[in-house]
Amino acid sequence: MDRCMPLLALILLAAPARAAAPPELYARAVEASVEILTDDQLDGSGFVVDPAGIAVTAAHAVPDDKRRIEVRSPVWGRRPVHVLARDVGHDIALLKLPDRPEPYPALPLAAGPAPVGSDVYLLGAPLFRHGVLLRAMVARSAPTYEYLPDQQYYLRIFHLSGPSPVGTSGGPWMNAAGRVVGLQSGLMHDGGVPVGIAYMAPVEAIRRLLDGRRDATTPTLRIGFEELWEQSDSFRRRFPPQLEALVAGRVTPGGPAARAGLRPRDVITHFGEHRVRLRDDIIGRIRALRPGEPVDLRVLRPGEAPRTVRIAAARLETELARP
Repeated sequence: MDRCMPLLALILLAAPARAAAPPELYARAVEASVEILTDDQLDGSGFVVDPAGIAVTAAHAVPDDKRRIEVRSPVWGRRPVHVLARDVGHDIALLKLPDRPEPYPALPLAAGPAPVGSDVYLLGAPLFRHGVLLRAMVARSAPTYEYLPDQQYYLRIFHLSGPSPVGTSGGPWMNAAGRVVGLQSGLMHDGGVPVGIAYMAPVEAIRRLLDGRRDATTPTLRIGFEELWEQSDSFRRRFPPQLEALVAGRVTPGGPAARAGLRPRDVITHFGEHRVRLRDDIIGRIRALRPGEPVDLRVLRPGEAPRTVRIAAARLETELARP
């Protein structure tokens, strides 16, 4: 053990130090941040993005039902709000604050995403603790998609390496200049245990919803995809060697894929004429469809000839509203 200590010390000395967040970043973030209350329950975080009285939070923090929604600020107190617009596919909601004579303190949006490897800072209320600043590192150079098993749809997000406890959903992720680069959405679990990877909605989606101020349209087939090389040996051996393809891990009952005849565990090799191997290959193409637009999936089932399943894309927001 003692012989290892000099080597460990050299490693620690050689590691680059992470710069502290500028003190003014915290002050500005606290002034412009809010906590989300639904029927008096603290359910998330958020921030003011427009001094005229528009706040942003995670869509899942403000359920689309009859519950009373309020925001709480350490600066100007507690106010009722209503949902102005939602983007379910990015987990973003705009909230309208009451009008007042003076402008609300607000956080500016960054011009674009933070570069991979850079530090970003989250202000929120983790586990009912107020005004806590957390730090993470941008872990991907481009957005990806994560499936929500309970809701059975995908979010388009960036991966961050760092903490994101319950209560921070909807809080602002900021760069060192105090500009918002994204919104806290969720976190990755393994068997219910967080693994230290957070989900951040991209700033361009926040800006698009803010500019349009109307509900987004999210195309969907209501399929949860897995990659073939994730599967067991016994499952993979039922298909040609070295096949790279996707598996319909979940097919939402009553959804467009189920209505078209796609089955759970079907193997998908093509989206139209395009070969698909990775989740991002196919989900990005689905998001480029228009609701009602049909697409042909080439499907393999053990012991059967390849078949084509034609599925008409649906609007996720309409699907979620079904009883």
